[in-house]
Amino acid sequence: MSETRLILLCDIIVEPNADSVVDSIGIVGSSIYVLTPEECASCGSEEIEELEILGASNTPLLWECQDCDSKYLMYDKSETELLLTPALGLWTDPGAWGWKDKAEFN
Repeated sequence: MSETRLILLCDIIVEPNADSVVDSIGIVGSSIYVLTPEECASCGSEEIEELEILGASNTPLLWECQDCDSKYLMYDKSETELLLTPALGLWTDPGAWGWKDKAEFN
């Protein structure tokens, strides 16, 4: 069953000193996937889901491997960059969302 995840941009930044927002989140490759990638290029998993970024868009912007968290583009890099920029600096209180430790996820 496909399920869209919603996450804060600051929670997926892996390279804080990168030249762009897109580069800071560690996108794998430069290919654009309109449909779900068949498998993750990093680990080979077929468990890839849509990822929505809070404050960036009302629709998912990326694909994410559910096993290794690798991310893939749904749109070209420049469009993704424009959509992600407003989400910079946004934050939320995990207590307001019923936050659980990752070990407690289904």
